[in-house]
Amino acid sequence: MSRLASPMPPVATMVADITKRGSRQVAFNAITSVKECVDILPTAYRATARDIFNTLSDITEKYGRVNKVFQTFRHHRSKGTFPPQIECVHEPSFLFTKEFSEHAETVPEAKARLLKMRNLWSAYRSDLLTAAIDAKREELLVLEARLQPKTYWNDIVNAMERVYERQLSFYKGADGKFPLGESIIEDVEMVTGADTPTAGPSGSAEPSTIPASRFRFGQSGDKEETWLKSDRDIAVWDAPRLAARVIDITRNRDLEELEKAIKKLSIKKAATAVEEDAITSLNARNADFDARVRAAVQSALAKQKNG
Repeated sequence: MSRLASPMPPVATMVADITKRGSRQVAFNAITSVKECVDILPTAYRATARDIFNTLSDITEKYGRVNKVFQTFRHHRSKGTFPPQIECVHEPSFLFTKEFSEHAETVPEAKARLLKMRNLWSAYRSDLLTAAIDAKREELLVLEARLQPKTYWNDIVNAMERVYERQLSFYKGADGKFPLGESIIEDVEMVTGADTPTAGPSGSAEPSTIPASRFRFGQSGDKEETWLKSDRDIAVWDAPRLAARVIDITRNRDLEELEKAIKKLSIKKAATAVEEDAITSLNARNADFDARVRAAVQSALAKQKNG
């Protein structure tokens, strides 16, 4: 009745051997991918956790992208420049007659009206940038709220509890007892190689496999469902903490990508600076050459005049 168990990843194997909760949470810091966070959980809980973890990872990525735009907008405002979204909006052009233009050059009131139009345009772009910064700041707050433990913690625990209830319903018979009754089956490994869920009750996609060394039936009473409760306890404790780790992993990955982008930008700026220095040197050399040519021409003309 025993089947070959699918190999667990090294990190999952390490964590599976840790029973002390404090040490177990410390071990979570060694996890480097969302997949590893999923694989640590008991098999029956992985599909539900995978959806939750992927959602949190997606929100974290969105936060990183929005924050990058937010910081870019703030940088533009501090430098007195504008992002492409605003820079590409051309200043409206109003045509005035030659007579009025000449009038505005001498009449302060008319000149002030033209200047007001220009100032309103400048103010419009500045106000638009400020409004965009405020909107992005609020967007960050909305996304950050979704990533707070107080927001997702209870939802994850409740999701794990629902999986447990479905497992109980699936493995118990119509009379509320386990089908194997009084038989003693210990340490039976019932793990599929591909971690693929099979149809459960009412056609639901429920995994019919049990993680290695957790399929334990006692002779009677509560011992019959020991392995179900064990998996439930692991999932309820691990899942929300692994969700926090998913957020950290995604944020660290985004930070590394941002650092790479900054490094590339620094290299590009350095190359641009070298190019600008070369152009400056060439212009200076050309200017010196032009000055010497002018001096020679002037000298020749003077000689011809004196001659």
